[in-house]
Amino acid sequence: MENQKHQWPQKLFMFGLILIPVLIVLFVIHFLIKANRPNFEEALVIPIFSFIFSLTFFINVVFSNKPFYKFLKIDKKLLILSLVHFAICCFTLNLSIPIFATFVWWTYLYIGIMFIALLGLLFIEKMNKLLRFVAFFILGLSLVLTLYFAIYLAPWYLVAIFAIFLLGLGMLFFVPLIISGHIIYYFVRIKKSLADHLAFYTGIGVPLIVITVFLFQWNDVQKEITKSSAAIVTRPDNSLPEWVLFCQEISDDPFTQTIIKGDLFYETFFNSFWGFDRTLFGESKLHNPLVNIGLALSGDLNLDDNTRIKILKSQFDARHLAQRKLWSSEDLRTIEVLNQIKVFPDYRIAYTEKMITVKNYSSYDSDNQEAAYTFYLPEGSVATSLSLWINGKEEKSRLSSKEKADSAYVQIVGVENRDPSIMHWQEGNRLTVTVFPCTPKENRRFKIGITSPLSYENGYLILPNIYFEGPTIKKIDETTKIIFDSKHEVKEIQLPKSFEKEGKNQFLYSGSYIPYWEMKCKATPLSSFPFSFQDHSYTVAPLHKGTINLNPDTLFIDLNSSWTADEFHQVLAVLKGKKVFVVQDQMVEITPENENTIFDQYSKKNFSLFPFYKIPNIQNSLVISKSTLNSPNLSDLEDSDFLNHLATFFKNHNAKINLYQIGNTSSNYIKSLKELQVFNFYAGDIVRLAQLIKDHQFFVNPCDSNTVVLENAQIVIQSKDEQIEILKKSIKW
Repeated sequence: MENQKHQWPQKLFMFGLILIPVLIVLFVIHFLIKANRPNFEEALVIPIFSFIFSLTFFINVVFSNKPFYKFLKIDKKLLILSLVHFAICCFTLNLSIPIFATFVWWTYLYIGIMFIALLGLLFIEKMNKLLRFVAFFILGLSLVLTLYFAIYLAPWYLVAIFAIFLLGLGMLFFVPLIISGHIIYYFVRIKKSLADHLAFYTGIGVPLIVITVFLFQWNDVQKEITKSSAAIVTRPDNSLPEWVLFCQEISDDPFTQTIIKGDLFYETFFNSFWGFDRTLFGESKLHNPLVNIGLALSGDLNLDDNTRIKILKSQFDARHLAQRKLWSSEDLRTIEVLNQIKVFPDYRIAYTEKMITVKNYSSYDSDNQEAAYTFYLPEGSVATSLSLWINGKEEKSRLSSKEKADSAYVQIVGVENRDPSIMHWQEGNRLTVTVFPCTPKENRRFKIGITSPLSYENGYLILPNIYFEGPTIKKIDETTKIIFDSKHEVKEIQLPKSFEKEGKNQFLYSGSYIPYWEMKCKATPLSSFPFSFQDHSYTVAPLHKGTINLNPDTLFIDLNSSWTADEFHQVLAVLKGKKVFVVQDQMVEITPENENTIFDQYSKKNFSLFPFYKIPNIQNSLVISKSTLNSPNLSDLEDSDFLNHLATFFKNHNAKINLYQIGNTSSNYIKSLKELQVFNFYAGDIVRLAQLIKDHQFFVNPCDSNTVVLENAQIVIQSKDEQIEILKKSIKW
C-alpha cells in the first residue's frame, strides 16, 4: 500500500507529460479550423475538451496531496505541469473567445520560450551549469511576459471570480498571475549559484531594455512630429498638406511604422474589446505588447486618424488596407487563382487573364460580405475586361466614367444589395476590384483581363507577374499557363523552375500561389503586320527618340534621400559654370559654399514633390531627378494649394518640362505626371547626362495624335485608322 502511494505521483507526472502533446494537438487542430472557418461555432468544443482535460489533471494533483487542502505541500513538478496545461488551454480558448486579439509574430515566439522555461523547471536539478544558465535566463524572460499578461487581464479579475462559479472557465484569467507568482516563489526557494542569479536577472533585463529602447523611439517620433509641426508654421510658402511634410521628415523604418499604426491597428489597454475590435478598414486588430506599453506610458501620437492613414498609405505602402469597403470581409478567403498568359514577343505585348475564386466561411447564410482586391501591374498596362459569375454564368462588365461607376456601385451595394463588381485604374500602376455579395452559400468568381507591354532590356523581353492583395491569400491553389505566340523561334525562355513544359512554347504551373516571379526571353524582331484592338488596327515600331537643342540657363536638382553624396557632387561637377538650384518653398542657388549644407538638409527627406510650377522658363530649363519608390499620388494631394498650382501651371503651358531621371526608379508622383505626358523624359546615368550637357541636346519622344509611346518596351504604337484616341483612353482607364 505504501509503495502504491509513492507510485501514484510518479504515474501522475508521466500522465501530465503525455497530456502536453495532446493539448498541443488540440490547439493546432483548433487553430487550423479557425484559420479556414473563423465563425465555425462547433469548434468551441475543442477548447472545452482542453479545459476538461486540464481541470481533471489539476483535481488529481490536488487530491494526490495529503491532506489535499494544504496547497503549499503540493508536489511542485505536478503543479508546474498543471500550469502548463492551463496555459495551453488559455491560448486554445483564445482562438474562439479572443480575450487577446491575434498576436504579432514575435509574441508567439516569446510565448513558446515561456513554455520551454516552465518545462525546464521540471528537470533543472539534473542540468549542467550551461543548461541551468540558459534555463534561468529564459525563466527571467518568461517572468516579464507573464507579468504583462497578468497586468493586462487585471481589470477583468472581478468578473472572472464570478465566472469561476458559473462556468469554471473564469479561473483561466488568473493563469498568468499564478505562473508569475510561481516563477518568483520557485526562484526564491531553489538553491542557486551566482551564475543562476546572473542568468535570471539578465533574462528580466533584456525585455526591459527592449521596452526602454522602444519607448525612446516612440518619444523620438513624437519629437519629430512636434518639430515638423513647428517647421510648418515657420515656412514662408506652405502649399503642401501637413501630413506630406510629416511623411518627408519621419523615419521610414518598420519601428516607426508600428508606432504610427498605434491603436489604429493594435489592441490596447484602452480600447480592448476581447479581440473583437476592428480597424477603420474593417480588419481585426492585432495585439502588440510593445505598442500597448508605449501608449500606456508615453501617450498617443499627436496625429489624428486621417493624417496617420494618409502617412501609412503614401510612406508605408498601405493603400490596399485603406481601400473603400462598404461591407465586412472578415470571413473571406481567396481559394483559387487561374492564370492564362499569352505572350506576343513580335509585338512586345502580353495578355493576362486572371480568374479568382473567393469563399465566404461565415456560419450565417445571410452574412453577405465584400471582397476587395488590389492588383499590381507592369508599367504601361491596360485593363481591358472584367467579368463576374452570376448564377453560374459569366457576365461581362461595361466601361463607364469613374463617377458614374462609383455612384452605381454604392447604390447597388449599400441600398439595393444586388450583384455588382467594379474595377478602378489607380495611380502607380495599380488596379482595384471590389466584388459583392460574397455569400456563404456559393463561392464567388471573377475574371480580369490585362494587356501589358514587355519591358526591353539589353536584348531581352521581361514580363513581371501581376500579383495582388486581397482576402487572405495564404495556401491558395494556383494554376498558370503561359503560351508564347510568335512567327519566330522564341529563344532563351526563362521561367521559375516550378513551371513545366507542355508543348512547343507552352508552359504550365500548378501548386501554391506565387506572387513574385517574372518571365524572360530573347527579343524577337518586331512584326510589320498590324494587330487589332476594339475593331481598330495598330502597328508597332521601334522607339526612336528625337532630339532638341537644349543649352539650359537654369538647372534644378530634385534632391531627396535616394541621392548619395557622390552622385550629388558628380552632377554638380557636370553642371560646373551653370546656375543650379534646389526648390522647396523658394529657389535656392547651389554654390560651393553651401552645397554640403544643402545636401545634408535635402537628402534627409524620404521623398520629394518637385514644384514644377515654380520653374520660370520651361523651354530653357532642365530638372535632374532621382526618386525613391514611395511617395504620395497626385490624388492624395487633392484640394491642396500645391496641386491647384500644379494643375493651373500645366493648363496654361503647352511646352513640356525637360526631366532627366538618374536610374530607372520613378516615384508615384513622377509616374503620374509621366502618364499625363507633361515631360520630355529620359532616364539614364550621370555619364549620359554629361554627354547631353556637353552636346547641348535632349531627347524627346515622337508625339502626335496617332502615336502612343511605350518607353519601357522601347516601341511606339501607331494607329492604322486614326483612332488612336480610343487606345489612349483605355490606357487611362
